[in-house]
Amino acid sequence: MRTYDVDGVSVQVVRKRIKNVNLRVKADGQVEVSAPLHAADAFVASFVREKRPWIEAKRAEMAASPRAEAAAA
Repeated sequence: MRTYDVDGVSVQVVRKRIKNVNLRVKADGQVEVSAPLHAADAFVASFVREKRPWIEAKRAEMAASPRAEAAAA
């Protein structure tokens, strides 16, 4: 697993024997991408840039969730 910075977003990239690129935003706001072994780093970075609005929406959604509010208290 490697960590990259894509336009200010810290992204953990996991290379796997898969066909598609998978994007997840974890409960702590960390972004994780599962990518095929043959996918170039530039492709992964481009994918994250393209999905930036979705990433920010999910982070905001998680920050406003009752679970996050309870953890902050």
